[in-house]
Amino acid sequence: MFILNIDDYHNIHRRNQPTLLKTHDINHFVTILLNSNPNTPKIPYYSLNNIPIHNPKGVDFKLIIDYINVNFMSKLGKSYYQQNEMWKQHLSDDSYENKLEFLTVHNYDGRVQNQQELRSMKNSKSVDFILHPLHNTKDYIESANILFKVFEKIEQKDYFNNFVIPTICDWPGQVNLRRAITLKLNKKENSGISSQILSIIPMHDWTTTYFFK
Repeated sequence: MFILNIDDYHNIHRRNQPTLLKTHDINHFVTILLNSNPNTPKIPYYSLNNIPIHNPKGVDFKLIIDYINVNFMSKLGKSYYQQNEMWKQHLSDDSYENKLEFLTVHNYDGRVQNQQELRSMKNSKSVDFILHPLHNTKDYIESANILFKVFEKIEQKDYFNNFVIPTICDWPGQVNLRRAITLKLNKKENSGISSQILSIIPMHDWTTTYFFK
């Protein structure tokens, strides 16, 4: 399975002296990093029932409302008094050993050592490092097109027709990539966006440290 990271980089840690033409000499770059894990199965674009990974409606507000009502409102709809009674019952049933365990300071160094293989960079490939801004949807589409061209060169173009690539990105990255996906779903060929963008699945960047540190 491949995991993609598209992020920006700025050479701002330097002294800048204004000139008559510009106020600074800061450049904006785009880093495109691809990580592979041969032990993790690839994520198919279509399910066993031939259902695509994307909802054709994009953001389905009715589905979101139903999900919130079923899974969250039963908990969020309780008054403080009702919830407080449940907390009291939980605390009274808890043993002294468990309460003491909550106060114990744990050392997770051993657990971190066990994850070093997953955090290794040996399966990571730098797709490109280019002088390019990364501020809007157009910039992210152009950066993704670089990845698509690389897959064409290595004769793996069909990968995007059958599988998806989770993409680790920050909040602007999520918004812009999802906007590009929505534009492609709604306007199809009139969007001018490659259909391969549908195989890029944005994810929250708290895992960036896990996969790319």
